[in-house]
Order: sequence, then structure tokens, then C-alpha cells
Amino acid sequence: GVGEYIEVFSTIEDRYGNGLEGVSDCYFMTLGQPTFKELAERFKPKIRRHKKEFLGGPVKVEYMLKRAKLLDTGPIPDKVVETDPTLDDLQEPPTGKVDKEDTYYLPYKKGSDWKILRDPQMIEDKVEPAVYWRGVSYTKDGKVLIIIQYWMFWSGSSLPTKDAIMDDFCVHEGDWELFQVLIEKVEPEEEGEDATITPIGVTGSEHYYGLGLHWDDKRLKKEKGRPIIYPACGSHAVYFEERTFTVALGTPEKWPGDEKPDAVKTLINREKDYTKEAEKKDYEYELVELSEKIAKSKVRWGSPGSVFERGPVAAAFDLSGPPSPAYRTDKSDEKLNMYEKPEDFHKRWLQPKKDP
Repeated sequence: GVGEYIEVFSTIEDRYGNGLEGVSDCYFMTLGQPTFKELAERFKPKIRRHKKEFLGGPVKVEYMLKRAKLLDTGPIPDKVVETDPTLDDLQEPPTGKVDKEDTYYLPYKKGSDWKILRDPQMIEDKVEPAVYWRGVSYTKDGKVLIIIQYWMFWSGSSLPTKDAIMDDFCVHEGDWELFQVLIEKVEPEEEGEDATITPIGVTGSEHYYGLGLHWDDKRLKKEKGRPIIYPACGSHAVYFEERTFTVALGTPEKWPGDEKPDAVKTLINREKDYTKEAEKKDYEYELVELSEKIAKSKVRWGSPGSVFERGPVAAAFDLSGPPSPAYRTDKSDEKLNMYEKPEDFHKRWLQPKKDP
């Protein structure tokens, strides 16, 4: 809790359009009373994909809905609820269960997880590149903190085979990752003056963990004031540099420095996230307002895996589709919800600043 919590979704047309692109890479700006949508356009991240990324990029959820079926895994055998599901079908499944106790999934109709992700036709069919945005604001002691979230839906997730211990390890259908910008808004002292908008930080989700940086940290690259993010090859964790990141499996209390500790190991040991060799060109996509129907769909976006992979096993090794954004929590001791407590999520994973 950080005081009064207000959530508003803007439907006002963007008054500034592409003119915002010309704003220099500064630490503050004045734009009258900007809407959430205007701020979402202003700080729209530049996405630089890995050269070997074979899943295209983030797309609209309709891509999966057109190719998946709605499955109830409660009974044995699994029950097909809808062969051609819509968003309405995902709102109130009979059990209404989510996260650890959920039983509703959206597996692709064509086959199993890892095979479908490597299907050339599925790759070729990717259409409607998109990133979903939402804005939230917190008011405390006369100050306003605005957080613009960018939720990215990928059709699947897969670590590079050459570095995975098992060919289908960490492979699942559907993938949600988050990037967000934190902004301070200072109201004008005199009537008729513009509000001052100052970006102060960013956060990227790394599966069930995160990485937060101050806006002026040297690791955060920007072009014309827009931050650059590097989704890891195959896994799509959000990073801010071109390099190799060690992904230690486990639940450490905190990361030392900006890498996960080698000391945290399981039987699977560790994997790596690759952002090196990113493309220099940006991934072109449409910004789409995140609706509550998508954010709060009571379903996992993808296959539940085999009978032997469900429950604790699927959760431990990331073998099933992810929950909707509203139910995404990290694996910190606090189990922070990325959607409901974005500021707390940022603070939990904020790294010490590295000056330019």
C-alpha cells in the first residue's frame, strides 16, 4: 500500500500523435495534463529481438484464440469445453479457479508444446504484432506516481536447444512478460501552467522474477526518450542490455548485483537467457489498451503439459501456459502481484544505480 490507489483506463484520442517521437531524451517534460494513453505512446519501448528468435514477437491474444481450444483438466480424461473459444468464454469458468488451483487451459489444437512452437506454418501465420498497455496512478502526500505497464503476449516460450538440458525444458505454449515505466507527475503551482512529467524508473519481468533500474542508470538505453528493451531469445524475459544472463533455478531471497547467483541450483542446475546479437532494427507493433477481459481471464494461456507434468512439477519447471496478467506473481517471499502492486514489484527488484 502506498496510499490512495486509483486505476483509470483512458479512451481519449492521442492529441500529440507521432509528434511525441521528437521529444529529446530528457528527464522531464511538460505536456499539459497528459492522459495515460499519451504517456503510453510517449514511452512506448523499442523492442530489439534476438537474431535467432523464431517466435516472431509479441502479438494479439486473438492469435492463440483462433488456434486453441478451451480445456478443463479437472476431470479425467480432459474435457474440451469450447473448440473455438472467445474472450467471453474465459471470464467465468465453472470452477472460477486461478493460478495454482486452476483447471482451465488453452492448448493449441495442432499438437504438443514444443512441436507446435517449431511448426513453420505457425511461425509464418503470426499476424497482428501488438503490445498491451495500461495505466495506473497512486496519490500520496500530494504527489502522483504514474505507472504505464506494457504487457507482451508471445505465442510460446522456448530456451535455445543447444543450451537446454532437455530439448523441451522450459517450453510452453503462450507467454506473458511485463515492462513498465514509473513516472512522477508534479501538478503546477499556478493555474494554467503545465504539469511536470518525470520518468524515474523502469522494471522488466524475468519470468517469475524481475529487474528494476533507475531511469538514468547507464544500463538503460534510450532513443529519443524511448527505452530500449531486449527480450531474451526464446524465453522472452525482459532485459536492458545485450549480453548473456545466468538463470539459476530456485527461489533466492534476492539477487546479488544484477545477475542471479550461481549458488542457487537444483537438479536441473541452471540455464541462460540470451540477448546478445540482438537485431538493430525495432520490432514494429501496435499499442493496444489492455482490457479487463484479457487481464482477468480465468485461464492459463497454453497447454497444461502431460498428466505427469501438472501441479507442482509444472509450476516448478515452467511447463504449462502462464496465467493472465492480473494473476502474475513473482517468486519473492512477498509473492508480489505484478498487476496489482506494480510499484512494490519495482522496488523489490530495483538494482543500485550505475551512473553514466
